[in-house]
Amino acid sequence: EWPLRPGDKYKMDGADVPATMELLCPDGSTKEKKTHIKVKSTTYSSATFWSLQGKFNTVSCNRDWTLPFCVKHLRQRYSNFIGNRQEIVDGFRACFAHGKGSINGFKEKK
Repeated sequence: EWPLRPGDKYKMDGADVPATMELLCPDGSTKEKKTHIKVKSTTYSSATFWSLQGKFNTVSCNRDWTLPFCVKHLRQRYSNFIGNRQEIVDGFRACFAHGKGSINGFKEKK
């Protein structure tokens, strides 16, 4: 039994962990066999979410109606992402770069 706390990360790396296999025979009967397995896992007890907000300016939207697809593609690419938050922030920032709009919702990297 492990005491899980919010934000904890657990790694398990074990060889020869006791296990029970349940075998299904061709005649429909089952048998149990004691064995050992190797377990390797990384588990997170919680996830963190934050909001990124931006607004495209009217001139840019009138020039390029596909601008919102940049944000849509980011959502699709990172929907189940486990990694460095800055990678997502950089991608979001790029959608609004070169005067296309303004962003807020996170602290700028100095």
